[in-house]
Amino acid sequence: KDCSDSFSILAAPSIDTVSTSPSASTVVILGSTLTVQWTYSGAITNVKIELLRNGAVDRVISLSTSASSRSFQWNVPSSGLTVGNSIFRIKVTDASSAAVTKTSTSNFSIEAPPTLAVIVPLSNTQWIAGSAGTVTWSSTGIAGQVSIKLYRGNSFIKTLSSGIAASTGTFSVTTSQTTGLAAG
Repeated sequence: KDCSDSFSILAAPSIDTVSTSPSASTVVILGSTLTVQWTYSGAITNVKIELLRNGAVDRVISLSTSASSRSFQWNVPSSGLTVGNSIFRIKVTDASSAAVTKTSTSNFSIEAPPTLAVIVPLSNTQWIAGSAGTVTWSSTGIAGQVSIKLYRGNSFIKTLSSGIAASTGTFSVTTSQTTGLAAG
């Protein structure tokens, strides 16, 4: 008498890799998009995606996303998220089994977008041709250089200077830079 039935041995479900694009070593700017990618094996239908801050869940990015998509576009909020340097990771979990999970291997940073604000001159300031003046600004998150350009309304007149370190915050306009400018 034959008592055997056919059966299959299936691989246990696992999430094998989790990565982000831009890569984990880069800075993610508030209001931008971060692509989360994963690979998996076994029978996983949906995954939950979480943002970890210093190893603890900061927020659920997606409660249930199709595992077979292997990718999720996260629209990083422009506010309401604590920024930080190299303290974030992404965790992907089988939506039906919390024991099947994987966390990205590298930390990444989330930062506010860079800002630049002209303090002086104000929009209603008038300079006299052939006179000196000062341009003052404040900036955050700008490590590079700025250019000082002169406009009349929306019309570009000339570049007064370029290659100034953004952190300088001030530029002295010389009389020779304003000499010959038409009134208006």
